[in-house]
Amino acid sequence: MEGEIDWSAVFGALANEQRRLLLRNLRTRRGPVALSEAVDDLSGGADDLSGGADDRRRVAVGLYHVHLPKLEAVGIVEFDLDGRVIDRGPAFEAAADLLDHASRVDGSRGRSGATGAR
Repeated sequence: MEGEIDWSAVFGALANEQRRLLLRNLRTRRGPVALSEAVDDLSGGADDLSGGADDRRRVAVGLYHVHLPKLEAVGIVEFDLDGRVIDRGPAFEAAADLLDHASRVDGSRGRSGATGAR
């Protein structure tokens, strides 16, 4: 049905760390984000010399060709190809809330990495 969230697809989209980081960054912003800003955020910033231009290029290509299309297909983001602007999609809040919940659950387990039943 239209308007329903495909949770399997959302979980699949959130399986990648770079996509999760992008969502967390979008959540802290008030509006749309330029692709170049998202690349800066995910590659350590425009002034970060550790990765340089190759790292920025790798992140930009990954976002443009892999991560943004996957997130857009699920409705988590909307990507304006012409303007190169990323905005929240209709499923954004649900996906971001899911990430927040997962972070809280993971944090409640402590740093030991134990995953046994409680």
